[in-house]
Amino acid sequence: MNLRLDQAVIDRSWLELRKITRSRWRAGGDIVRGGVPTIMSAMPPRRFSSTHHVIAGVVALWLLVSCGPSPDSPEDARARVQALIARADPAAASELLADAIERWPDDARLRELQGDIDLEAGRGELAEAAYQRAARLAPDDRRLAIKLARSLLAQKRYLEAHERAADIPTDPAGIRAGFALVRLEARLNLPGTGFLELRLAAEALWRGIPADSVDTEMGAVAARLADIARLHDPVEAGRQHARCGTAGDAGTLPVNTGAAGARESCT
Repeated sequence: MNLRLDQAVIDRSWLELRKITRSRWRAGGDIVRGGVPTIMSAMPPRRFSSTHHVIAGVVALWLLVSCGPSPDSPEDARARVQALIARADPAAASELLADAIERWPDDARLRELQGDIDLEAGRGELAEAAYQRAARLAPDDRRLAIKLARSLLAQKRYLEAHERAADIPTDPAGIRAGFALVRLEARLNLPGTGFLELRLAAEALWRGIPADSVDTEMGAVAARLADIARLHDPVEAGRQHARCGTAGDAGTLPVNTGAAGARESCT
């Protein structure tokens, strides 16, 4: 018999089965509903006999032996965690990732992924700790410095984020743009920053984004800039000035032209 199951479903079922096997089993005891959603969730709540415990144990053993739910490498673990995230199952993803980190505590990419999950969930302080650990394990990875600065933005520590977002001459263009974006976002939230200063910073970023920037570090900067532009007039004005002007000069618009005026003048 050839059974083909989605690996994310297997991982989720394995995690839930493991929760049950870790609990105190007793003949005729209660099984918490939702314990194995892919196998038992259709059953009505009732008291299960020891026979059902044996069946669940057999299923767990089959998952462990035949389907190989336990990741055999950090790379495999990351792929499975990301698959669970794609299935909108962050709880299972976090649990699987915690197990992987316990097995491979010195893997920088696993620590980075933990930071990504925490940052997405709004847990800036936890994300900062995860990125700091990842950066210690991979000190030459400049992406981690950007992510660490972004975790400070999430905590509204704007001045610290601005100070940490310092690029160096050897950074590639995408990394420099990532740092510049963090500095722009910090300045948008710091008092005393004028419209023109913000517009010029945004314009410089817009000008540096190539047309083929999809699925690159620069593409991520472009996507984030577009989101910010919907909320902040200086950023949208920077886009319009970059579109109207030519690289290397100040463009044809008055320097203090806002987004609406720039858009009208460029059409």
